[in-house]
Amino acid sequence: MSQSQGQCDEQVMVEIREVRRCKIASGERRHRAFTGALRLADGDMLVFYREATDHWATDDGGVMMVRSTDDGRTWSAPRRIFSRSRWSSAAHHGPAQLSDGRILLPLTLIRHFPKEHERERELQIHLIVSADGGRSWSRSVRLGPMEGWRWQNNYGRVRETSDGRILVPGGGQKIGEEPWYSGYFVSDDGGLTFPGRVDVAQGLADEIDMTPLPDGRWIAMVRDEKEPYHLHQACSQDEGCTWSTPVPSSILGHCPSFLALRSGTILLGHRQVDTARPYGCTLSASKDGGATWMHVSDIYVSPLKEWDSSYPSMVQLEDGRVFCSYYGQYQDGNSDIEGITFEVAE
Repeated sequence: MSQSQGQCDEQVMVEIREVRRCKIASGERRHRAFTGALRLADGDMLVFYREATDHWATDDGGVMMVRSTDDGRTWSAPRRIFSRSRWSSAAHHGPAQLSDGRILLPLTLIRHFPKEHERERELQIHLIVSADGGRSWSRSVRLGPMEGWRWQNNYGRVRETSDGRILVPGGGQKIGEEPWYSGYFVSDDGGLTFPGRVDVAQGLADEIDMTPLPDGRWIAMVRDEKEPYHLHQACSQDEGCTWSTPVPSSILGHCPSFLALRSGTILLGHRQVDTARPYGCTLSASKDGGATWMHVSDIYVSPLKEWDSSYPSMVQLEDGRVFCSYYGQYQDGNSDIEGITFEVAE
């Protein structure tokens, strides 16, 4: 992959037309954030998100779930499906339904230590599973930190390969090393255990998402914590066993979220962090397998010059439309989970 890949191609346009917006979850003042949308084989949609007092400062966050049976027009009352005393937990853009019908939901758990403690905080990655469409969930199983790692967490859609491997994306930091790693945990037994690990990037941040392409390749986007916050792109020719060296794309953003449409077009939702424009949630697209990218549309514009919003997660509906969940700007102690349905014109 050359340094020129990821530049905008203005010859082939992708446009969207908004169909409707909805409020997925709201209520008393809370920090609601970090959405993960999933469309099940039976047509139901689930959205997972974190609800807490604030943005990771207080160790009281729990994982919430809502359900829609009408393509996102209406939503059930939120239900807390996971929490742990004195920890804050979250489900990001990550849930997937496997070919056998099970739903895998990775979780990030964080707790802070008192000031006199040698460590500021602890991060773990856990996994819960549902075999009945999200109505009940297994007890959590800890995937990390693995031996030799200081911390590990989750961000990115769970993927199932053609040979049955289950990949759970996430980042972390190794003991005695400064750089952060982005990659994924690997299961060869259908998601029962995850002893393997593949790293895609070193020295970037802990958010990574990846998607298979019609030609058999996979692409990944990785967040960078260094300004100007270019998302970095890598490619795999062997379903995620090995990867090219990530290179900066033209896209400025955080929290990359892929959706490969049935047409072959790739959508990428992400937080808008270009200081020349309002912050919020935006959409980019590629019609050539990630070789070039174009800006499509801002799907949410923050009323403040602050980053605390976005984290999109998209699914394609039966009629070809796209549903995207995200969280609105956190202000005055509150943020809501919102959704947009749109048509894609190519």
